[in-house]
Parts: sequence; C-alpha cells; structure tokens
Amino acid sequence: MADLQQFNHFYLSYSGIKLPLKLVGPIAPSEIENRNTFFASKVDDRGRVTEIAKVVYNEIELHHRYHYHDDDQSLTQAIITTDGETHTIQY
Repeated sequence: MADLQQFNHFYLSYSGIKLPLKLVGPIAPSEIENRNTFFASKVDDRGRVTEIAKVVYNEIELHHRYHYHDDDQSLTQAIITTDGETHTIQY
C-alpha cells in the first residue's frame, strides 16, 4: 500500500509531454479512496511541483522527483522511477 502522507495535492490525470508533468483535474483527498488510478503531487513553498506519483490500485507505479534552479521555475534534474528502474535527466 502506498504511503501518500507526503503528498499534498491529488489529480485525475496529466497533459502534455514536457517535464514537469502538468497535472489536471484536481480532486479532494477524500476522493482518492474510491479511485483505482490517480496522481499525487508535492508542492514546495515556492509553488513548484517537487514530486509526482502515479498511484494504481494503492501502489505507486511511477514516481517523478524534480529539482529546480534556485532563481526560477526551470528544472535542473528529473529523477523518474518506474518498474523498479530509475532514470535521471540533467538539464
């Protein structure tokens, strides 16, 4: 079972292909109990998405962790884990 306490926002899906993923269709935390698939995200105090998890049947299937330049919203690094494999993209 996925530990979702670290996440503070929940969504139905995402759009686009650029990173960080653009999450769409916000849902309330109370709504995730009845969903088979959803996305959870963590946002830092500057409003930047720092983590995204795709949750399928209470297990994290895909996990993104984002690192940003200190002075703006652009990424310095994306760490993507899926199927037990981790890939790092440097910007």
